[in-house]
Amino acid sequence: MIIYYLLVFVIPLEHHPIWAGFIGGMTVIKYVGAVCFFYAMAHLALKSRLPDLLGTWSARWFLLYTLLVTLQCARVGRLNFQPGPFLPTFSFVVFFIITLSVVDSEQRLRWTLLAAMGAIALASLYTIRDWQKYHALYAAYRPSGAAGDPNYFALTAMFTIALGPYLAFERPSKLQKWYCLGCLAVTSIAVTLGASRGALPAMLSIFLMMALRSKKRMRYLLVLALFLAPSFFLDSSPAKRFFAPSERDTANTVTRTTVWRAGLRMVEQNPFMGVGIDNFSPLATAYEDTNEEGVRSMAHNTYIQLGAEMGLPGLVIFLMIYVSAFQMLERMRKRPRQAGTLTSRVALAIEAGFVGAAVCAFFLSAEYEKFPWFFLFLAMAMYHLPRRRRPRKERLMADVALVGASVAN
Repeated sequence: MIIYYLLVFVIPLEHHPIWAGFIGGMTVIKYVGAVCFFYAMAHLALKSRLPDLLGTWSARWFLLYTLLVTLQCARVGRLNFQPGPFLPTFSFVVFFIITLSVVDSEQRLRWTLLAAMGAIALASLYTIRDWQKYHALYAAYRPSGAAGDPNYFALTAMFTIALGPYLAFERPSKLQKWYCLGCLAVTSIAVTLGASRGALPAMLSIFLMMALRSKKRMRYLLVLALFLAPSFFLDSSPAKRFFAPSERDTANTVTRTTVWRAGLRMVEQNPFMGVGIDNFSPLATAYEDTNEEGVRSMAHNTYIQLGAEMGLPGLVIFLMIYVSAFQMLERMRKRPRQAGTLTSRVALAIEAGFVGAAVCAFFLSAEYEKFPWFFLFLAMAMYHLPRRRRPRKERLMADVALVGASVAN
């Protein structure tokens, strides 16, 4: 299981010289993932069981989405393992199988969540170090480093920002408390230095949601205040860039709105099939107005990008993955038989993480970002944990009672 925790730990290091480095055509992270897959198969063999890969609607929507991506790749001649849309989609399917196979107890779930907290904290340290070394190069320098683009790093950080306050106080363990608070503090500094404008409304959404749906509202509002306070004292921060944009920020806004309008025209003219996966950037200028400056780029909006490339059916299927996951997490929170379990208590934090990521995705083309998919698969695995925890005889009797009730009806 340690190899799985290692995989989670290095996922955010997308530009790390070692973990993201290539050996024989594959990154080291992918080699770790391959070892995890073989470990998952061995684990299933020892347990003499198969993971319930179709046990949730979010899993079914996800597999339908991967099928549609595969068909779209075949349509445009990109059905191969070269850099492109098919390779990350195939990796997500493997990660889906691994996660549902190995995260099969609350103890493993807890350690996986703590590994995710540590992963973002480590990536945050790289971001902070990059800012420390290079912030004097020019005003309002935005760090990247091993964590990659600060906008995408902010999206990844939304999940641990939501989990941090909960895990810090969820268990009377001083070690877990200070570990989570330390991770949260480091992450907040890195997100502030990264100055992603999408991070501001995303963090507001996370903490307001958790405050309104929790009995301990002041705790989450206090954490939100601590997150936002540094933003008003730095030259480059989410708040400063959001409320007082520079000339460069304004130019970036014009660029994005230009490609957004082009993407909406793609959807309007190709509502069912789209323009083809991975074709947004090459075709962007063809859908822009003649009086607009030609901008050849991605959509900088996940929903427009998916709707333009895969048509409205692809966008709807993608949205249904997360809508059904949200509904699944709600059921975990409210079911009486799950009351008091780790899954029921952590569900709200993951829901808030999805909300924050959804807000960030409005400003980014993030359909291939790993952490949202990781937490989606983790939510699917969580759904089955209470059932697995019961004795086998009790599960069998429950299944028999369910079948009997169905026959009676």
